[in-house]
Amino acid sequence: MTGGIVETLIDEGVPMADIERLLKAFGGLPLYIPKAFDPNHAIAAEAGTVLAETLSAIYGGTQPVIPTGEELRRERSRLEVRRLAKKGCNAHEIVRECRAVGCILHLRQVYRILSRMDAADRPPKEDPRQQYLPMT
Repeated sequence: MTGGIVETLIDEGVPMADIERLLKAFGGLPLYIPKAFDPNHAIAAEAGTVLAETLSAIYGGTQPVIPTGEELRRERSRLEVRRLAKKGCNAHEIVRECRAVGCILHLRQVYRILSRMDAADRPPKEDPRQQYLPMT
């Protein structure tokens, strides 16, 4: 078992919506996970039976601290910035578009994410003034 609880649940095929509900309900708190799956347990009620079964199978009998999900939110923001950059948006447009979908980023954060992208993933840089150059 490598990685944290969220990575393990993703690897096990638990739906992302269930993982997000778990993080929202129990993030930052120690949570006892029963050894045997119990459909009446708070985990099943808050985050779904698939997630509760998976947690019981892997972490049953332990009391891990559930992560807050901050890294998951950061990764989602990075993916959104990359998607918008591939679409051809500039940094200012990316900041505005990200705000529209609920991830608030500073312009510097967008520049940092863009600088870490592979050159093959970035759209080609085109200067709109090129069309006005004289043809020889």
